[in-house]
Amino acid sequence: MPDSTAPHLVDVAIEDLVASLAAAIDEAAPLVAEASVANFVCMVDDTLGEDEDDDGPSEMQRQFWSDVAADLATREDEPSWILLTGLRRLVEDVYCAPLDEAHLARGDDTPGPGWLDQLATAELRRAVVVEDLAGEWEKEVKDKLSAHAAASPDSQTATR
Repeated sequence: MPDSTAPHLVDVAIEDLVASLAAAIDEAAPLVAEASVANFVCMVDDTLGEDEDDDGPSEMQRQFWSDVAADLATREDEPSWILLTGLRRLVEDVYCAPLDEAHLARGDDTPGPGWLDQLATAELRRAVVVEDLAGEWEKEVKDKLSAHAAASPDSQTATR
């Protein structure tokens, strides 16, 4: 793998994912994981994104996602599998080929939580951090998660 910052940023993304999941209730795990992965994708897009005048894909992003895929293909832990799965579903299609190859290289026997098929079905594109000091949103979020789960979570399948 070329000298790249990708492995270090993957480590940070995995640390964020693990911390986020540790703080989440079980019912919220797919959404919390998606928000964590979306935050990473947005950070990369904001940092390496195309110029507004440029019509083609960013070569820097193409190389970065290739480096990320190469790194994730070598890891065998569950959090890296969750990250790779989320990235395959949230990164723009033009950059996904190396992520898809990394997924195939790891095979079907990689451990993953039961909710992994639900990851990235909410299609978050931007993650926003909001602090709810009064705790007013907690009940509303739990109600929405319960309604989402009751709306047949088994019927939600990801395309990737």
